[in-house]
Amino acid sequence: MAFPLVECGGITEMETLVQVFERTGDRKFHSFALYNSSLLYLPASAISNKEFQQILIVNVTMTAMFDRMPDPSNKVVSITATAIKSLSKSFVDNISDKVQRFHLFDSPVRKLQYNAFSHMTDLYDLRVDNCAVKLLRRSLFPNPSKITDFSFQNNGIDSLPDDLFTNMPKLQYVDFSDNKITQITEPVFGGVYNTLKVLQMEGNPVICDCSIRWYMSRYRGTLKGNCGAPEDRQGRSFQSLTAKDFTYCN
Repeated sequence: MAFPLVECGGITEMETLVQVFERTGDRKFHSFALYNSSLLYLPASAISNKEFQQILIVNVTMTAMFDRMPDPSNKVVSITATAIKSLSKSFVDNISDKVQRFHLFDSPVRKLQYNAFSHMTDLYDLRVDNCAVKLLRRSLFPNPSKITDFSFQNNGIDSLPDDLFTNMPKLQYVDFSDNKITQITEPVFGGVYNTLKVLQMEGNPVICDCSIRWYMSRYRGTLKGNCGAPEDRQGRSFQSLTAKDFTYCN
C-alpha cells in the first residue's frame, strides 16, 4: 500500500500551498514533496496541520526553510538541488528537533551554523552530499549522538578535528569520498574505527605517511580508497599497505 502523498510543483506563492492543504480537509498524509518552485519559506503552520512525517524538496529556491518550527511529527527532511547557501540560525530555530533523517544534496551550501544539527537528538541518518561545505566541527552534531550513517561526500573539506566523532558510539558508515582530505589520523578515526562497517575515503589526496601507520593494526577491509602521495605510493589502495612501508616511522 502506497503512503499518502501531497506533491506540488511550480509554486511561487506560499498562499497557494496553504490553499492546497486546506482543500484536503482533515485528511492526514505521510509525505509532502515540492518541486521546481520559488518561495520565501515553507508555511510551517499549514504543514504542521497535516502531520507530515517526510518532507522532500527538489529544485526549490527559498530564503529560509520554515517561518517557525513545524510539527514534531516530521521525521525526514530531504532537500535536493535547492539554492541554500548556508544552514544558519534560522535553520536551527525552525526545524524540528525530532528529525531522524536529514539529507541535503546538490546544493551550494558552504556554511553550517556551529550547532546546525546538535538539537536533533534522534538523528541517525545524516547526508550532506555534493555541496560546498569546507569545515566540520564537533558542535554541529548531537552529543551524545545516535548517528549511524554520516556522509559529507563531494564537498570541499580538507581536514577534520580530532574530536569530530567523540560520543558517536553507533557510527557504522562514514563517507568523505571526493573531498580534499590529506590525512587519516588515529585521533580522528581511531576511537570509532572498530565499530565502523565502512570508512569511505575514495577521491581524497591522502598522504600515506606515518600518520596512517595506526591503521596497520586494524581490520583492513573497513577503509576504502587509495593513496594520493608520496609519489612511490600514489594510487596504491590503503588495503595494500603493510607495516614494512612504515619501518622508518618512530
